[in-house]
Amino acid sequence: QVLNALHVAQRVAAVDALAEMEEGRRKEALQHLYDQKQAVESHFLIVVQGTKGDVDCARNFAELYHASIQAWIEHEVTNFAAEVRMTVLNEMPDPSTAGERAFQQSFQARNWEEVLEYCIDVNSYLEKLFLKLFHRRKRGVVDTKLPALEERVRGTYKLLREIPEVWASKEEPTTAKDTIQGTAIPAARTM
Repeated sequence: QVLNALHVAQRVAAVDALAEMEEGRRKEALQHLYDQKQAVESHFLIVVQGTKGDVDCARNFAELYHASIQAWIEHEVTNFAAEVRMTVLNEMPDPSTAGERAFQQSFQARNWEEVLEYCIDVNSYLEKLFLKLFHRRKRGVVDTKLPALEERVRGTYKLLREIPEVWASKEEPTTAKDTIQGTAIPAARTM
């Protein structure tokens, strides 16, 4: 009955912790939405005011541009971390056979240091084995998937550098006739 009570208490604590984490995520998402709302409102306020100079408008667009890039990078990194975590956890061995595996790695392998560790505290020994396995697999997954993420980021930055060049090449310099004197004057190029 004591074990059952401990098990129930552990489940209740886990549910409470999950509920608390979810509430924290909800608050964080809500704050992010408020921040975005504030950014949109300030952007529209600058556009509507119309009295701001070109420098202020350019600064506002640059800030929005950098914020968008930063949000995209954070999104990509978060997705990468979640993908690595899920892949590693899916490859982890079944916890129900962990005791047998720990026994095999210590006693049957005749690794006396690990046998001693197993005998002193089985749970900490199991945790050590799982952490070693987790970190080893995590390194392998990160090493295989990181180049794809780096390539996506490099490709995005390359595209961001090329877009202004494409826009600039579409704007061919034209000439305008000076109607008073009849001479050709190169038109000012806009960027």
